[in-house]
Amino acid sequence: MMVTLELMDLKTKTSKMKTMNRSKVEIQRMIGALNLEKTIQRMKYEILRDISDGKIPADIMHFRDLDNYVDCHEYGGFCEDGNRVIDALPADQKLDVINHCHDVIDFWLKSPNWFIK
Repeated sequence: MMVTLELMDLKTKTSKMKTMNRSKVEIQRMIGALNLEKTIQRMKYEILRDISDGKIPADIMHFRDLDNYVDCHEYGGFCEDGNRVIDALPADQKLDVINHCHDVIDFWLKSPNWFIK
């Protein structure tokens, strides 16, 4: 019974989160599908590079845990001056793009054998 209630609560939270955040399609419209894919691939590359360099452990499973080792918000070039992917966007849209990318990377890290994908 407890598990069922927890699952229902999780579904409720997830559906509320979806209404608060923009969909992937909306994010793609704002910055372009190619820019979104490039940014996510760059983030994955930078994480794998940091694992290879020994900056973060290979068994990391959550995006937020990366912050214990590095400034994870710099992945994907979001902190670079002149980031042409998001600089032209209003602040709320910038945040949505960044949060979407973080969610994608979090999902990637949680998937089995993520390091070979």
